[in-house]
Amino acid sequence: MSLEEFDRVSGAGAQRDPPWVLILKQDERVVQEIVLVVASMSGMMMRTCATAGEALEQLDQHDVPAVAVCDPTASGTGGIEVARRIRSQPYGDQTQIIVVAATITGPVAEALEDQSPFAVIDLREEPEQLPLIIQDALENWAIIA
Repeated sequence: MSLEEFDRVSGAGAQRDPPWVLILKQDERVVQEIVLVVASMSGMMMRTCATAGEALEQLDQHDVPAVAVCDPTASGTGGIEVARRIRSQPYGDQTQIIVVAATITGPVAEALEDQSPFAVIDLREEPEQLPLIIQDALENWAIIA
């Protein structure tokens, strides 16, 4: 099979959305502000969703994001569902998922592990790491995309 045939069959040659960052609304406003600043410096558009349902709608309308920042317990366990949806879509394995929460325990931690997050940040212990981790995620995405 030629490269052109592969692109046509696989959709690899299809026009894709420009890189963007999805943020599922955080209880900590500083998280959104940090993501906005770092994403803007990288030239990426950011889409903020108030609920997991809104995030899922964005995923239905656009290619997967370069980076997704979510609280796994947003809207119940909606953050986990958003991560699952991303991973199930074409190119979803390239999305850098950053989990930001105050507590991650038990079944939530196990469900997250299945989604292979790029990083998990405990806001009680390492909030200063957030800007560095977001920048690393954007750089890592650029390498594998």
